[in-house]
Amino acid sequence: MLIENKNLLVTVPDGWIKKESPSDDYFESSDETKGIYLNSYHRNDWGDDLQIVKEVISIEKNKLKEKDGYRFKIMCEENGTIGEYKYGLLDQYDKKRKYRIATYLLVINKNILRLAFHDYLCDDYKSSEKEYQNVIKSLYINPDYSWKYGCNWNSPAIKKAQIIKEEGEFVDVDLFIKEYELGNNEEINLLVESLIEDKVVGFKLFFDGNWEKKPIENSNDFYYWGSAKIVGNEIAAENFVSQLEKIYDLKKGSFTAMELNAVVVGLVNDPRRMIQELSSMKFFINSDNEALYAEVYINVDLGNRVLEFHEKDPEYRKNIMKALSGQT
Repeated sequence: MLIENKNLLVTVPDGWIKKESPSDDYFESSDETKGIYLNSYHRNDWGDDLQIVKEVISIEKNKLKEKDGYRFKIMCEENGTIGEYKYGLLDQYDKKRKYRIATYLLVINKNILRLAFHDYLCDDYKSSEKEYQNVIKSLYINPDYSWKYGCNWNSPAIKKAQIIKEEGEFVDVDLFIKEYELGNNEEINLLVESLIEDKVVGFKLFFDGNWEKKPIENSNDFYYWGSAKIVGNEIAAENFVSQLEKIYDLKKGSFTAMELNAVVVGLVNDPRRMIQELSSMKFFINSDNEALYAEVYINVDLGNRVLEFHEKDPEYRKNIMKALSGQT
């Protein structure tokens, strides 16, 4: 599920609720063992953006030194640059009291965005760190904030996926392309992320730059044959698999990892021109294994930042899910 204030949006497990807080937006897990503070403010009197990061980190450390009965150990402290932002991280842990506070900062033009992750029952630091990293990976900045403060945040606001059920029970899913890049050898990489039922879903799609042009029989047009790989991080990829299972009306399966290779054919249009024009393609999954074979249409419209994940035939649903969830 999503939690957000006017400037920040993050994904957390289901059941979190917003609690009263005098100065920040505060959210807490259903079992009250974890909390997240989101806030933003402006400072003109602390120097440049990196100095502001260091000043805020110093204040955070001193606050905990004054906390009676606690002895926090600094697990990690760092600062640096992400795009046009300066960032800071301070991770502190009192093992005896099982209390961990990890603060993440982004600063642009003397404007501070702050996320503080509190684990009130941290008896397993590695598990807590995994959950914290998942929160940070899901962090989005409201683009209105970016435009207001004159920065070029390269991650557009996440958008809801469009679910289209056609006649004959075919289901199409249109997803948002968050980022894309063209490599030195004409390879094209896409980062696809959307919301389905308030879950961030997505994956990365890598197109190889080598395409073989073959004439279509009795036509002046051509097919373009190539290859692609679909991979996904733990949260967004697993969410995509889970939501697609619901959409396809399939039982929930197990998820290992999303990493599949596919043979791809560009249908009439040249996929190497994907950045300039709509590219319609068919993906052949497990083409060397009849028992696990599947096909799916994937069309890329970079002009509108849309990736269409469209069914070729409902009979391929189970094998598509197996391939996406690493069960092949």
